[in-house]
Parts: sequence; structure tokens; C-alpha cells
Amino acid sequence: MGGNGRVVVVSNRAPSVAAPSTPEERRNLPVGGLVSALRPLLLSRGGLWMGWDGRPEGHHGQVTPSITEVEGITLASVSLSPDEIDHFYTIFSNQTLWPLLHSFPDKATISHDSYRIYRDVNRKYADALIGLLRPDDLVWVHDYHLFPLGHALRRLGWTGKTGFFLHSPFPPSEIFGILPWARKLLTRLFAYDLVGLQTRRYAYNLQESMGDELGATLIGDRMYYRGQSLKVRYFPVSTDAQAFREMASSRAPTPVTRFLDDFTEDKQVLLGVDRLDYTKGIAQRMQAIERLLDTHADLRGRVTLVQVAAPSRVNVPEYAQERAQLDS
Repeated sequence: MGGNGRVVVVSNRAPSVAAPSTPEERRNLPVGGLVSALRPLLLSRGGLWMGWDGRPEGHHGQVTPSITEVEGITLASVSLSPDEIDHFYTIFSNQTLWPLLHSFPDKATISHDSYRIYRDVNRKYADALIGLLRPDDLVWVHDYHLFPLGHALRRLGWTGKTGFFLHSPFPPSEIFGILPWARKLLTRLFAYDLVGLQTRRYAYNLQESMGDELGATLIGDRMYYRGQSLKVRYFPVSTDAQAFREMASSRAPTPVTRFLDDFTEDKQVLLGVDRLDYTKGIAQRMQAIERLLDTHADLRGRVTLVQVAAPSRVNVPEYAQERAQLDS
């Protein structure tokens, strides 16, 4: 999928890619793997990044994107109405797809109205993007919010290279098949040239779902379905190990280093850093530490769990419940 054209990234939300200059800006940076993984690529190569502007007062059906330039990156922002945010983002993306993709089917909400608006918002993104594309662009769509976007672009006449990357797990076929629209979403993926996932297991699960739900055939790493073909591969996204080394070796004091200085060398610190999300197992982690200290009295006062949990999706009831449980 390489080439000399621009990289055009499309995600649910248009990020802030400028380096933060104040403590307040650093605190307000988005938390999540997608921005962290892609920001260095676009800063070094340039390109276009399109997504929702993050504001709740947009108008239904409005498709003209707002364009800004930040450090050589073109940002195209699309507005969403409160109803679109509620159904596309809060309900279908985060209360339907998110729990199913993480194999929590008991937490999944099934709403036909929300699926309809999810589909319409993907068309809205496509309408906003199509006029910004150049023939040699490489369109790279990200995450479960935008499964059908490639199909919507193809229907508008886009013939250029288009890839999709899923930053979440993909579940076994019998779990994804619970979704009433599983066949439709899997069919829409064939609009992409390449679909990437995090691990070999997730790629296998997707291929299995395509076989079970659609009758698609796997030859090598390519799926074939009704005259269409799609390459499915896994590309683990790693952290910037060198940046962490430099941070760890820095002598500049930070709140973290001042906190850790209070621990003597004979104490073991266990550190967790996660979004506040029920899929991260933070409550279970705390229960495990409690169990450890109950059964091994000699470790009391010698082992400390430090958990950093950034609030996320605060308007989704399951996340409010998770925070309440952790706080208690």
C-alpha cells in the first residue's frame, strides 16, 4: 500500500497534533493509542487527518468540513449533531460494537435506530472527505466507528488505495455474529484493499467470521467473496520504547519521580496506566492485590499498587459505573 501520495487518515475524531505548550494543554491531550501511534507519522510525513471536531452543537446532515493547518498537517473537522453523537458514538460505537469486540456480549446494546444513524454518519464522513482527495492519496481509515466508510467512499466514485486498521480486538465468530448487522459490516470491509489488526488471533477471528457469516474463502492471507478480494494481516502497534528510555533517564524532577522518591528500595511498586474502562480489568487488578495481601501478610507495607486511570467516555453509563466501583 506504499506510494508517493499523501497519507489521508480518517478517524472518529480529529485530534490535536500540535505539541502541547502549557500544563493545561498537556492535561487535555486525548488519551488513547490511535493518536499516540499516528501523530509521529503525520508530523514526519505530512498529510491530511479528518474526523469529528469534538463539539456537540453541529447540525444533522452538514458535510462541509472545516480546514486548518497544524505543523504541516491538514486537519479536516466534521461537525455532528447531538442526536448523531448520541446514536453513532455513544450508543452504537461504544455500547454496541465496543463490548462485542472485547467479548462482553452481556454489555451490548442493540438498537436499530442507532445502527441507522451509525451508517448515515459514515456516509456523512465520506461526503465530507471525497472532495478533499487526490488520485494518488492513500486513505487509511481507523477503528470500529468507521467500519463502513470505505464502502461509502467507493459508492461516491473513489478508486484509490484504501486501508482499514482496527485498534481493538476482534472477537470469535460466535460473538460477533450476535450483532444483527454482522453480515453487512463484514461485507462493507471488502471495499478496502487491506485490513490490519493487532494480533494473529484477531486476524484469524475476522477471517473466521467472514467465512462463517458470508461464506468467504481464504487463500493465503486474502479473503475472496463474490468477485471481491481483501487482504487481512496483523500489524502489532508498539510503544515508542526509546522515548520511554529517555524519559526514565531524565534527571528533571516530575510529579511521578517525586512520588516514587518516597518509596525505599525494599518496597515493590506495581504500576498500572490505563484508560478508565471496564475492559482493562482495573477492578480485578485491585481485587488481586487485596487477595495477595490477605494471603501473604509478610508483603504488607512492602508492595504498593499505583494505578493511573484516565477518565474516558464519561457519558456512557457503563463507564460511570466502573468509576464508581473503583472509587469505592
